[in-house]
Amino acid sequence: MKKLLMIVIFASLVLNTTFADNTVYEKPDVKIIVEGESLQLDKEVPIIVNSRTLVPLRKLLVGLGVPDNTENIEWIGSKKQVKVSYNGVKIELSIDNENAYVNGKKQKLDSAPIIYRDRTYLPARFVGEALGYTINWDQYTPAVLVTSKANNEKITQIFNDMKTKLDNVRTYETFSQEEGWESSKTQGTIYDTEYTRSSSEKADLNQKIVYTEVTYKDKNEENINYSYYTPNVFYNCYKYVKDKVLHNTGWDVWDYSNEGTNIFEDKSKTGLFKFDTTLYGSFICKEYQDSYSISTVSNNISVLKLLGYKELYEKTFMHDTVNDFKFNLLIDKTTKLPILLTLELDMQTNQEGIAVREKIKYSTEYISYNENVNLVLPKP
Repeated sequence: MKKLLMIVIFASLVLNTTFADNTVYEKPDVKIIVEGESLQLDKEVPIIVNSRTLVPLRKLLVGLGVPDNTENIEWIGSKKQVKVSYNGVKIELSIDNENAYVNGKKQKLDSAPIIYRDRTYLPARFVGEALGYTINWDQYTPAVLVTSKANNEKITQIFNDMKTKLDNVRTYETFSQEEGWESSKTQGTIYDTEYTRSSSEKADLNQKIVYTEVTYKDKNEENINYSYYTPNVFYNCYKYVKDKVLHNTGWDVWDYSNEGTNIFEDKSKTGLFKFDTTLYGSFICKEYQDSYSISTVSNNISVLKLLGYKELYEKTFMHDTVNDFKFNLLIDKTTKLPILLTLELDMQTNQEGIAVREKIKYSTEYISYNENVNLVLPKP
């Protein structure tokens, strides 16, 4: 009798730990973000099975608006089958079966549903897309990003309208400011550095001239202040520099034509805000009386690359962790042009015994469009 009991107990343990032994990895750090809201998963965390991210089915369905009742979410224990019915869509899934059905049509899943800790898990993409949502993976947060078709269409329309208006902008004026703080700790000693960098920019795209004034102030842990002010002018393959840091002898001109570099194109705002649709799940759109607000709901730093902040984007890879990334773009409803852009980054790394924490706040105010800026090339 004892031997039989031991066999039963052993068999039960095997059945309950088949996926937990070496093949399942719990990922409590992975978020499920639906329309900008992170689902409260409690103990039902996402898992990794054979390099696939699986999410708790019921939690996801409820997060997508499916009522949590047997009429909409039915579990048939004898068949190990789940039936979902919502908004005219009927889904049938079977445990350990890669074949599923949407309104009677067979579809093959990337990974079969499984039972883990008495809960059904499966790939989020299948169910989300069956119910009309777009599913994307954000490796930086990390998070499963779920966006409705309506939200995608709204953001797409806003960005398309903005791009059309920006293409017609011939002159503009902006003011940007960056505040940075870095703290490094090595061998028990802490070094703190704070800085501010502000720049005003005017451009005449017809003349292909961009004029920038940069002011930089640096204060380190020993209260040593360092600052400079430098104007620059960008014109096609030429950069005009009045360097007041090293000397003050008037304007110098730097020729980049032999390098095939068009300085003007790098500086002008004509190429700004080229967002890829796969990033739309990283955004939430809020509508106000006079403006739209597009902001991030995750740490998807790919936004930086598409905004044109290549140096800042590359800088993030020097750090082990991005604790927080925030992006917000305010767009005028009437003109459909940007009003204000803000960025925040909180990063840290620990390499070779040196712990570094860095925070950056950046903003750009778009002061005017298509007004007379009276720009002329300086004379070296």
